[in-house]
Amino acid sequence: MKHKEELLRFQTQMESESNQKKKKLSDNIHLIRLQRDSRRTSSWLSTLETQCRSLEASLSSAGETIQQLECQLSTTQDELREERNRHLAVQKDLEEASNQLHGHKELRMQLKALQVPFLYEY
Repeated sequence: MKHKEELLRFQTQMESESNQKKKKLSDNIHLIRLQRDSRRTSSWLSTLETQCRSLEASLSSAGETIQQLECQLSTTQDELREERNRHLAVQKDLEEASNQLHGHKELRMQLKALQVPFLYEY
């Protein structure tokens, strides 16, 4: 009987060790999976950080470009205002010249009407 008890105790001990080894193996597999997932997540996070820095640089560049374009727009608007003012001044000068020309034509016609034919008889 003692022999059976010893066998039973050894068998229980071996089963217990086997269960402990299975549990340890299962825990190790779980840890390996966690490490792999951690590396993937770390790599993905690193990629996102790189993309974020790239987007920030692009945004900064776009902001500078917008400022340059706004400056150019302001300068162009000022030049347009100056050209409009010059155009209006030239248009006014042209109108005055046209009025003077019309006045000269009227004066010529009046002069022709005043010319006396007898002055040409001599």
